[in-house]
Formats: sequence, C-alpha cells, structure tokens
Amino acid sequence: MANGKRDAGKQRTHRVRRLHWLALIAAGASIALLSLPSCAARDPRTPAERERDSGIWSRAHALTVYVASGPTRDCKSLGVVSEHYYDDVPPDSARPKHMSWPEHVLRFRAAELGANTAVIKRAVARWQLDRLDQSRDLGEAFLCGQPILTAGEVNSPETQAAK
Repeated sequence: MANGKRDAGKQRTHRVRRLHWLALIAAGASIALLSLPSCAARDPRTPAERERDSGIWSRAHALTVYVASGPTRDCKSLGVVSEHYYDDVPPDSARPKHMSWPEHVLRFRAAELGANTAVIKRAVARWQLDRLDQSRDLGEAFLCGQPILTAGEVNSPETQAAK
C-alpha cells in the first residue's frame, strides 16, 4: 500500500462487496414494490352485496333531508336512525366532500329502511374517545307519499275554479 493506493486484490474485494450490497438493496426494493398490490385494501363484499349497496346508495342520494324539522306531518315514520361507534356503512365513491359524516350515514340507513325523506338532528352528539360501545341518534326516517287525488277532489269547486 505504497503512496496511499490499495493493492489490486483489496480493490477487487471492496468492489465485489459494494456490488453485493447494492444487489441486496435492489432485490429488497423490487420485492417491496411487487408486494404492494397484495397489501392494498380489498373490498371483502361479494358482487351481489356490492350491487345491493349500490342500489341503496342511489336511493340514499335521492333522499330529501331536512334539518331538525320539515314537512313530514303527512308522512309515515319508519323509525329513529342511530349509528353505532363500531358500525360502518359500505363505501360510496359518489359521496360529496361537503356532506357531513352523520348525514352520510343517515342517508344510507334511511334508504335501507325504504325511506324517501329524512330529518337530521340539529346537533348530533360527538363520539367519546374512550368508549367503544356507544351509539348516537342521527335523525328520523320517513316515507312520504304523493297526495292521492280522489274523484271528489278532482271535481271540487277549488279545482273547477282553477280551470
């Protein structure tokens, strides 16, 4: 090792060791990249379940939602809609970004019940961070029908005057 130079044998060993580590790093990186698709979250639902949920989401987006009260006097109540902390709704790719989570869940649950109208509570309770067995009421689901005209109503003086 005269004049600060390595002898040829040591230079070759150093180059081989460096190539060995580079090959190991490249192999590890390629294995990691190839395994990424298998780590991606997959939808565990069957095609029939996805189709059912898609139909429910279509009805959910068509729901009329009122805050705190609305014209539900002539509607049939289908019940109070609540959300459990550990429960979730199926994914919805069409969820508007401005829609709050409670309204999102209320729409799905009300559509599951067959409702066409829902009333969301003005103030929905927040989750408590230390309890997993909690639930909260989101609002109420209603089935509101179109007014049915009878023969007497069609021929009433009010309708005749309007003609």
